[in-house]
Amino acid sequence: MLLFMFSTERFPSWAKVLLVLLVLLLIVTGGLLVHFRHYFMSDCQVEVEEGEESVQLPFRTIGDLPEKPNLKWEKKDVTGWVMMHEIVNGSDQPGSQQENYRDRTEMKEALLKTGDLSLTLKNPTVRDTGTYRCACKCLSLLRSKTVLLKVKVRTQDKDETVDIRNRSSSTDPTPLMADKSV
Repeated sequence: MLLFMFSTERFPSWAKVLLVLLVLLLIVTGGLLVHFRHYFMSDCQVEVEEGEESVQLPFRTIGDLPEKPNLKWEKKDVTGWVMMHEIVNGSDQPGSQQENYRDRTEMKEALLKTGDLSLTLKNPTVRDTGTYRCACKCLSLLRSKTVLLKVKVRTQDKDETVDIRNRSSSTDPTPLMADKSV
C-alpha cells in the first residue's frame, strides 16, 4: 500500500498537454474579457452626431415606483464618477450637478408612474462620449443601468457649387449670355 502512494509513475503526457491547453484558453479568455469589458458592462450603447439637439440615455424599470426615490445619473471621468443629474427624496438637486451639465439635462415629470428614468442630455458634444450610469434607490429596491454614449464628429460634405459668374476663366467653351440693357 505504501508503495502505491509513492509510486514513481510519471504524469501522462496527454494530461500535460490538456493542462497547458486549458491554461492557455483561460489566459486568452481573460484577455478578451478585459479588452471587450465595455461591451459586457454596459447595458446599452447609444450613438449620436455632435450638433444634434439632444440625446436620450435610456433607462426603463418597473412602473409605480415608491414615492421620494433617490436617483443619480453619473459619468465616468478620469478622476472617478461625475454627477450629472440627481434626485433626492423625489426632488431635483441642480446644485449637486457638475457645472458642465447644468441646464443640459432633464428627466420626464412622471418618472415614478411610468418607470422611465431616462436622461435627456441637450447639445451633446464629443466631450460627452463615455460611460454613464444611473442608480435608483427606492426603499429597499436598487435599480441600476450603464449606458455607453458615443458622440461622433459631424462631417460636412464639401461644397462643390460653381460660381457661374467666373465661367470666363473656365475651360468651358460655351459663351456666357451677355447682359443686354434695352
